[in-house]
Amino acid sequence: MDNKKLIKNIIIGSILITLILIGAYFYFTKPKVGDIVYDEQGNPYIFGETPADNNPDNTGNGDNIPYGGEYDDNGNLININKLRQITAEPTAGFVLAQDKDGDAVVKYIEKATGHIYETKLGLTNKKRISGTTLPRIQDAVWLDEKSLIIRYLDEEEVIKSFYAEIIAEDQNLDEKTDGKIEGVFLQDDIKELVKAGTKIFYLLVDGGGAKGIASDPDGENKEQIFISSLGEWLVQRPQKGFLTFTTKPSADVLGSLYFFDTNNENMKKILGGVRGLTTLANNDMTKVLFSENLKMQVYDVKENKSSNLLRTLAEKCVWSVGGVSVYCGVPIHPEDTHYPDAWYKGQVSFSDNIWKIDMENIFSESLTSDYFDIELDVIKPALSLSDDYLVFINKKDSSLWSLTLSMIEDVVVPEETSVSETTDVIAPSEDN
Repeated sequence: MDNKKLIKNIIIGSILITLILIGAYFYFTKPKVGDIVYDEQGNPYIFGETPADNNPDNTGNGDNIPYGGEYDDNGNLININKLRQITAEPTAGFVLAQDKDGDAVVKYIEKATGHIYETKLGLTNKKRISGTTLPRIQDAVWLDEKSLIIRYLDEEEVIKSFYAEIIAEDQNLDEKTDGKIEGVFLQDDIKELVKAGTKIFYLLVDGGGAKGIASDPDGENKEQIFISSLGEWLVQRPQKGFLTFTTKPSADVLGSLYFFDTNNENMKKILGGVRGLTTLANNDMTKVLFSENLKMQVYDVKENKSSNLLRTLAEKCVWSVGGVSVYCGVPIHPEDTHYPDAWYKGQVSFSDNIWKIDMENIFSESLTSDYFDIELDVIKPALSLSDDYLVFINKKDSSLWSLTLSMIEDVVVPEETSVSETTDVIAPSEDN
């Protein structure tokens, strides 16, 4: 009896070990998202060309456009929703432009592969315009529709920044090919980087402090124009000749906002003493959206007054081209916790409605309340040149979305959700 039990246990143990070994083999040998792609000869496609997309002009549905509108019996999209997912693939960054016909287009780069696509807003066709592979991209700063700076962490956790130009496909070749990117690496460990006209501006941490460098996009003609004893800033460029510097937001830190004149290197304090401060200035720098925790206000720089707005973070918003309106992702029933820290760390995720705030007539309206079944956490919102489309990334999965604004009729919401009356702002402190 004991021998039978022993034999039975040996057989069961052997089966379990075999299953574990098989599972381990498939786990460690399966391709991972973001892994380097190799050709049939085993050569990696890092900064090389991948095989051309078999159908780069295909009309997407299913996995490509999982949420886009109504389809006919043949699977053709016949009615595009005003809110639609442009791509389900995680996206590192995008740029809005116009094609030769004046129609709005978006170009975007995938995180996993670095491939770049173009699609016309309002249509579902997409075309791959660069097949160059660069895996595991974290972020992309677009300089214009033909150039961008690609940012990622290497295996040693060093921040890499690559200036890339999109080279169009060769129309003279008989065989259809994708375009590609070419460029150069900038210096390592750039902490913050923004487009500044025909230049770029970036921050380097130096001995606990920071220094700011202006240069050509390829890193040439460097000039240091900023220095600070603080090492971490959020930088934006609202208009030519000016940058905004906001101290790194935290619920435990009293934050400040400064305007920086790049011509005379003069720095002026605009706001101070705000916990969890996030900001967004309009293009003429006369008004600033700012959030304390989730309490967002608009600050009138000349009048030194603020007005209470909706409960959200300023970085989830974008000003319209003329500065008349603001569009924001506004959390529905957010948790009571420390913001923006918990959101940055991924401890909480928002479910947003998109709101429009009319800054002239002082009212606000929800634009996506009909889409209650879609979970959106809006980041990097941007408007097309004619304010017809709002494009943004969903922080939950880095998918890319668009909202057609020209299809939306203005509906004034009840008074309790409208913009409030003007109040005194937290005045800048006297230091610096």
